[in-house]
Amino acid sequence: VGRAPGKVESVASMEGQRKQYRNMFRLDPDTIPPLYFQTRVAALNIPGTQETWALLLRRLGRLRGFRPEAYLGDELSRLTMPVLILWGERDMAPTELGEESARRIRDCSFICMKGVAHFPFLEATDDCARLIIEFLATPGRSFQKEEFHHADK
Repeated sequence: VGRAPGKVESVASMEGQRKQYRNMFRLDPDTIPPLYFQTRVAALNIPGTQETWALLLRRLGRLRGFRPEAYLGDELSRLTMPVLILWGERDMAPTELGEESARRIRDCSFICMKGVAHFPFLEATDDCARLIIEFLATPGRSFQKEEFHHADK
């Protein structure tokens, strides 16, 4: 796999991950638990992982965003279950893209989280948990709390 020497390898380190998240995802890496980065670094150092990511990114993307044939937005209207989209206002993808996606889904709740970038579940864990619990507990949803207890039986 052709690549710039040291470019991919630098991402497979703690500092490389922190730099990537700061620059690419526009977030403060200090808001992410160190264990998350440690896990990512360990995964990136599994033989073949970096090459797989490089291939995947080439197939899906180009310099100015995703390839049109990789766009799945037209499929969103086929979703029939309730959907919750938690979007960071500072995400690398514009908020308008999230709002447009939400409009295509029949039963969708869209929440733009202030001060959050690309990973709301890592940057605002407590807020995300609360929003998800509220969403799941909303009367009229097709899944109710009782359905989540069957795994304990």
